Amino acid sequence: MNVAPEDGYQSKIVLSYKKENENYASKVKKKYYLKSKNGHSYAHLEMDIRPFFNDNVAAIRMIYWLNPNGSRNLQYDPQKRIWPQ
Repeated sequence: MNVAPEDGYQSKIVLSYKKENENYASKVKKKYYLKSKNGHSYAHLEMDIRPFFNDNVAAIRMIYWLNPNGSRNLQYDPQKRIWPQ
């Protein structure tokens, strides 16, 4: 999980869940690798989507690691933490 792949990226991903579908789930957890700026930024994204979280209010939680220097290395460096202090 600490090194983004060299290739295999798609320009978009569409998720669709209907209650009638046998694959329907009340919550969805997905993990993705992202590549941006023609390979100058790589990231790892974890999403937790809950359409009916609390009193029918949707919730989306995203956790990501971004390396904007062009390296596919996404290993966390605590020395570079900027928030929270």
